Amino acid sequence: MPPPRWPEPVVLLDGSVALLRDVEAADEPELRRLFAGMAPEMARRRWFGAATSMPANARWAAHPEAAGAVGLVAEQDGHIVAHGVAVPDGPEAEVAFAVADDRHGVGLATTLLQHLAARALELGFDALRAHVLWGNREMLEVLEHACPTSHKSRDGDGIHVRVSARAIVRNSARALPYKPATGAGPMPEVTPQTGP
Repeated sequence: MPPPRWPEPVVLLDGSVALLRDVEAADEPELRRLFAGMAPEMARRRWFGAATSMPANARWAAHPEAAGAVGLVAEQDGHIVAHGVAVPDGPEAEVAFAVADDRHGVGLATTLLQHLAARALELGFDALRAHVLWGNREMLEVLEHACPTSHKSRDGDGIHVRVSARAIVRNSARALPYKPATGAGPMPEVTPQTGP
């Protein structure tokens, strides 16, 4: 995958285009809207419990630099439809994602993971990890698709998955030219998505 260009348009599995960019402090209201709009089961999978404070989650997500983290968002039609974060934790970075309920299955988490992996490498992290709750098959598929040689270990409430950031970037390097449907001129190359 080429170095990120921000903001960057990416083509999703359904043919729609999302604008990928770094999260900004001004995104807090949109992140609050995204998080509050998630079904209870989706929120439980993301924050490991239904009784979390969405305003507090949005405030943290809009200011990832306070924890030395990298946060990315995907926008469509002027709204944030997905958020991804990589939080340094020793020699690794922990990743987590939130995707609007009506945008699951179009490649948003996969796209965010690929770009977070590239950013993690730039910051000196070779490995990414995620704690995935039991039953969150979608997230496991995203991680397994991005890095089939991932390492998994089980614990009481889920599975810890460790993936190579370098392998994710290498696996996503099959870029094809994007041809805009609107005829609005050339767009940068984008990474095609073949998984959730």
